[in-house]
Order: sequence, then C-alpha cells, then structure tokens
Amino acid sequence: MADVALFSQPIQMDYMSNTQGVTPSEQFEPFSEQLFSRIHRQTTRFIVTDHDLRNTTNKIIAALDSLGCTWILNHIKCITAQARDTHNQMIDFKIHMYCPKNGKILIDIRRSRGDGLEFKRIMNKLRTKITELIPNAI
Repeated sequence: MADVALFSQPIQMDYMSNTQGVTPSEQFEPFSEQLFSRIHRQTTRFIVTDHDLRNTTNKIIAALDSLGCTWILNHIKCITAQARDTHNQMIDFKIHMYCPKNGKILIDIRRSRGDGLEFKRIMNKLRTKITELIPNAI
C-alpha cells in the first residue's frame, strides 16, 4: 500500500462518466455515443517519471519558454505562468509540484484567470512538450 497514489479524480474510465441529465435508458446502454460524449478526463494532474524535483521544474520552465509563456518561480514547487490566448486575453495558471513520501512527483496545473477552453488548448500544448516526463502519455 505504500506505493499507492491518491487522486481526487476517478481512476477508471467507467467511473468518469457524468450521468446528470441522463435518462435511465441511456445509463444502461454501454458506451452509447451520447453517454460517451459526457466522459470527463482530468488532464491537468499527473505523476511524472523523473524523481528529481529541480530537473522536473527546469523541464517545465523550458516548455513554458518554448510556448511563449511568461512565468515566475515562486518556489521550487510552485510556478505562476501567464499566456495569451487566441483573442489576446491573458490566461493565468499555477503549476504546483507535490512530492509525497513515495518519491514520485505529482504535477497539478490550475487556471487562475482566463478562458477555460483556451486554457485547455495551452495545457495540451504544455503536456505535449513534457511528454517524456509523463508515463503512459496519451
């Protein structure tokens, strides 16, 4: 049990379906197109393979630089970043790195201000830049 990582999101795809507003007949149709479209995936929180916090921080900063984001290193475990979306509006987000006792690093990225859809677009680009850190990256 010492190697178990706990998340606030469900760990299996079946548990991620949002069934609010779904009729009872839709609930029992496995993988119906309408139900499958309601599946939510948390893409802003992941565990990285690199166990060196400073190296992970440097790789994230390099990825932010390549995306044209401005950033401030508040602490070795916290980066505040800003980016411009396609409408030239600012999107602020924070990147926190947690180091539980199992030696792995959990990266959590949260939007502070700006459009959520544009944040997802930037987040996906950032995730692509640091794919080598993420095991089983999609």
